[in-house]
Amino acid sequence: MFEPLPVLRDSKETTDRFVASLIEASERKDAGKARVSKWTVETSTGPVEVDSWKFKEFEYSRSNIQLPCRARGLFMQGSRILARGYDKFFNQEEVPETKMEALKKLEGPFNVSTKENGCIIFISGLEDGTLLVCSKHSTGERDGEKSKHFIRGHQETLSQLERIGKRPEDLARILFEFNLTAVAELCDDDFEEHVVEYPKELAGLYLHGLNYNTQKFHTYPMDLVSAFAEEWGFRKVSDFTFDSFDRLWAFLEKTGETGTFNGREIEGFVIRAKKDGSDYFFKYKLKEPYFLYRQLREATLDLINPEAPQKIPQIVHRRPAHKKITFSYLEYVEKLFEENPQLKEDYLNSLGIIKVRKMYLKHMGFGELDGLGLVRIEDKDEKLSQKLDKLLKATTFHYGIVPIASIGCGKTTTIKTLTNLIPEWGHVQSDDFYKRKLKFTETCLSELGTHKVVFIDKNHQQARIRKEHFSSFHANEGKFVPPNISVKYVGINFMSKGTSAEHWKFLEKRLIARGDNHQTLRVKKEGDSASKKAKGFYDSFSPPELKVKLENESLPVVVEGNKYEDPDSNFHIIINLDCTQENSSLENAKIILRELTKAFPEIQVPNFTESQWMEAFESAKNHEVKVVAPPPAPKAGKAIYVGIEITPSAIQSIADNCLREDPTWNGLVEAKRVQQDFHVTVAHCMAARDAKKKASWAKIAKKFDLKANGKVAKETGRFPLRFFADLNIKSIVVVEQTLITLRVELSAIYTQNELSFILDEDKIEPTNTILHITVGTMSEKIRPAMSNTYLEKLVASHENVTKGEYILDDKKFKVWDVDVSLEKQQLFVYYQFD
Repeated sequence: MFEPLPVLRDSKETTDRFVASLIEASERKDAGKARVSKWTVETSTGPVEVDSWKFKEFEYSRSNIQLPCRARGLFMQGSRILARGYDKFFNQEEVPETKMEALKKLEGPFNVSTKENGCIIFISGLEDGTLLVCSKHSTGERDGEKSKHFIRGHQETLSQLERIGKRPEDLARILFEFNLTAVAELCDDDFEEHVVEYPKELAGLYLHGLNYNTQKFHTYPMDLVSAFAEEWGFRKVSDFTFDSFDRLWAFLEKTGETGTFNGREIEGFVIRAKKDGSDYFFKYKLKEPYFLYRQLREATLDLINPEAPQKIPQIVHRRPAHKKITFSYLEYVEKLFEENPQLKEDYLNSLGIIKVRKMYLKHMGFGELDGLGLVRIEDKDEKLSQKLDKLLKATTFHYGIVPIASIGCGKTTTIKTLTNLIPEWGHVQSDDFYKRKLKFTETCLSELGTHKVVFIDKNHQQARIRKEHFSSFHANEGKFVPPNISVKYVGINFMSKGTSAEHWKFLEKRLIARGDNHQTLRVKKEGDSASKKAKGFYDSFSPPELKVKLENESLPVVVEGNKYEDPDSNFHIIINLDCTQENSSLENAKIILRELTKAFPEIQVPNFTESQWMEAFESAKNHEVKVVAPPPAPKAGKAIYVGIEITPSAIQSIADNCLREDPTWNGLVEAKRVQQDFHVTVAHCMAARDAKKKASWAKIAKKFDLKANGKVAKETGRFPLRFFADLNIKSIVVVEQTLITLRVELSAIYTQNELSFILDEDKIEPTNTILHITVGTMSEKIRPAMSNTYLEKLVASHENVTKGEYILDDKKFKVWDVDVSLEKQQLFVYYQFD
């Protein structure tokens, strides 16, 4: 039976400080920037807003980055923590604190539990008895959408409680009372397959933790977690305890030899210990066959990616381990999917992954659970070796060289130096393709089809841009690169020393010295505006992130791509350069050539003399660019009205509660005349023609930059603003058999600084006298704008409109008083283009 521990709660002072630190972190421009997403959760008292906080994945592992909290999964309402995951923990040898010498210093006993292989689900309770279910970073609804993992996690929790005859509010109340989050793993192959198999008899929610909802990580011991699981119908993870570290390690290594535990292939174990008296977790992942299975899955998805399929040689070459098995497996599944397209479709939807793997093992003469046997014979199988050798001999490799740089790094000078020396190498500059991304990609790939080496001359300064690069290039390769040629991508990282104020000053001097000799940045002509533009570009740089972080070590000149996080793992290698010295472009050109020919001996070039290098470098420095004229500016859209977008579920909830028996509401529902989306019109452009409202419209136009945003908007429709509003719904007005509308009041406006909200003291005066939300009209002939007309007549004829019935122009009006607050609803502008 579950016996709860004493309740732990943070003081109000602690929670206030915590929220302040999160908001402060959300305003950072550099490392440690917090990001928040807002979700709407339905409760018995109406919708509430829940904030999900997170940081960049790599920042959790950096000891030199101070974070307000290292919880992966943090859900809050105001200053109250509603649900909390574990502090991020790491695999053995992944970070300095999980290296062997550090682990040996941990305090026992050492509790070991199986690491189940599914998706994380957090379950907690709200004060009103609502059960809060969250997936990794989502809960409830956002912009009308729900996460599929949240939906399935919620369904599974309700089904589990129903099976044992308990209500959701029962579980919610005990979790709320003891200030706990239940942490579970949703494992169900019918929903989503990962690597480890979970057939129906093993599917469900595996409870592996009970965490206190506190800023600092505190968690229950595993014996109480197991008791709670039994009481509330969760599946239990296997767990056991070792008194000494040596006994623990002997067990882990012995299990690693077979890759199985209790007759099942598993991902690994989670070990719970103490460090300096506090709870401390680390992982021990079984290397094989789990690593092989995961690689086969990732390789297959690369092969059948509907947007950017890759060739088998390309996929195999990017993976240093298990090349022969991966090649054999991809050949098998390529043929299998041609014969059975449904299997391919299922695979893309995370279904049938394990089935296909078992089919391959059987095809190779192994048992369904004998991946380890396949690993053992890989290097001994001559047939596999011969087939792989044949593939490699039939494939010619070309090399796409991709800069990772910022303006002023000497990127183009470095590239020009090399192409002056080796004219047969290709060079495509993105500035020649102003706002024609696809044409740039196609030209680069055409060059790669005919040139051994091609420089893809673009800054690629953000991870997002590099991700787009690989997606676009992989998707289009087959159209331009012959089938016997496979492309390897090499990153040349000019910014390997990172960013700093001193480094920017150095680059700025370069830009000023260069003047207008640039295709798109004219420093001499544009002055400060060009410098500010370049500085913004520099500040946006995001470096390639290593999977295993270096502590107090300098970055090697060459790092294999698979050692980086996505998207940079797509590079075969990355060459790290230094652009902090005068004339660094010449030195960097020499490093690039040296490392390319060392890594890829098939790239053969002559030995160049120093005078040849200097001649090529001077020519590159003196190269005059051709200025690319930008296309004419697109026509700006005309601002028709400024509105506030309303969360649909809030309106539906109000109508269901108050109008269930109303004939007009039921008529709207039956005729499908309830609006699909809802908004409040704050100001309409017609106000500019009204002497009394003209000034208000002008102020709104200035405040929301209607003219400038009209140039950014691309098409007729709503253009979202970085402004949000709090509204109060005051009454429901039903014009019988005509329409239903809600009267609202605007209570506050907020600006959005990145992902935090700041109260805007500069109040606006709506040009619409009576703010309202049209719920629906009974026919197409009744325009939504009639809501305004009817409300104006009602208010004009009755000084104080309260709950009751009114007759006006032979129309019966029914009014209900309500008091519902809607927080942080986003403003937009509706633009129209000719």
